[in-house]
Amino acid sequence: MNKIKYLFFLLVLFVLPACQDDPVKKYEGRNPKAGIFLEQGKDLMLKNDTYMDAETGKPYTGEIKGAIPQDVTQRMDAKMKNGKFEGEYKVYFTENGKEFLRLKRTYKNGIEVGTTTKYYSDGKVLAEFKYNDQGKLICSVNYDKAGKKTFNNCIN
Repeated sequence: MNKIKYLFFLLVLFVLPACQDDPVKKYEGRNPKAGIFLEQGKDLMLKNDTYMDAETGKPYTGEIKGAIPQDVTQRMDAKMKNGKFEGEYKVYFTENGKEFLRLKRTYKNGIEVGTTTKYYSDGKVLAEFKYNDQGKLICSVNYDKAGKKTFNNCIN
């Protein structure tokens, strides 16, 4: 009987805290929507789809530059306004000791708009994605290394 009580205790101890939903979390991934972004030692946290300055608790406005944590082969340059991505957003990769532009996109009030372009390491276009002003994907085109279209899915 003591073993059952002990197992129940462990279950409560480890399972219940894991079930709680924390509305404020630090980003820990690799993409712009999931990564810890640091600027001059500042931590940003996500709360209700808005990036907050972890120290002040206010929506973040400013530049984000530097390495994307957990992947030293990437770095990004972006801007935020009132806790949302705003304007040009670029991701650079380092491959064989050489840095190259991997991705370029545009945000308006946190929504991806216009053309997003992905690049091969030699600078040629790998893919283009076009978004309307509401962030809906309306066109997707992929290219091989020679520049030939390999996929085209555009909504007219």
